[in-house]
Amino acid sequence: AERSDIYTIDIYTPPPIEAICAAKDASRHGAKDGSIDLTVSGGAPPFRFEWSNNSSAEDAMGLDKGEYTVMITDAVGQTFSLSCYVDEPPLELTPVVASDYENLEFKHIFGYNKNKVGVNKGDLRRFMKDVEKQLDEGRQNLTIKIISSASNVPTKTFGTNEKLAETRAENMKYDLADHFNKKYNGRVNVIIEKTTVAGPPYEEDADNKDKYEPFQFVSLRTE
Repeated sequence: AERSDIYTIDIYTPPPIEAICAAKDASRHGAKDGSIDLTVSGGAPPFRFEWSNNSSAEDAMGLDKGEYTVMITDAVGQTFSLSCYVDEPPLELTPVVASDYENLEFKHIFGYNKNKVGVNKGDLRRFMKDVEKQLDEGRQNLTIKIISSASNVPTKTFGTNEKLAETRAENMKYDLADHFNKKYNGRVNVIIEKTTVAGPPYEEDADNKDKYEPFQFVSLRTE
C-alpha cells in the first residue's frame, strides 16, 4: 500500500489594520503649525503612509486648518483609510475705538487779485490750531479739502479768472502741506477739491465789491 503523509501548515493571517489620530490645532488663525499624531495597531509592519497633503510620514506636520486623509498599507497589502481634522483659533479682530472728531471749516474772502492767506494770522491760525489740537489728542489722520473761487471781474495780473482761482488753491495747499508735514509727517493730507469761477456776470462795475467779493474765496474743510 502506498503511504500518504498529511502535513498541516499554519498560515499566519495578521489582524486588520486599525488606527486612530489625534490632531493638534494650529496655534493661531492662518498659521501652518498644526499636526496629526497617528497611532496604528494591528496589521503587519512595516506600514506605508499616503497623506492627502502628499506626506509619507506616519505623523503629519506643518498643517493649517483643514481635513487630512491618510491611506495606511501594511506589508501584506491590507489597507486602512482615516481622516483627521485640524482646526485653528478664530481670527481676532482688533477692536476699533471710534472717536468722533468735529470736522473743522474755514473760509477767507479775497480782495481783487489777492491770492494768499497768512497761515499764522487770524482765523486761519485758529483753524490750524484746532487741527493740531485734534491730532495731539489722538486723531490719527485727516484730510483737508480746499475749494477756491474767483469772480467774473477780469484780471490782468493772472490773465484768466480760472488761473486766479487755481493760484489761490495751490498757494493754500502748499502752505498747509508745508506746515503740517514738518510737525505731523504724513498724518495730514491736503487736496484741492474744486476751483471755480462763479458769481454774476461782470458789468463794468468793479467798484461794486459787495457784488463780486463773495465769489472770491478759499475755503477749507477737514474730513
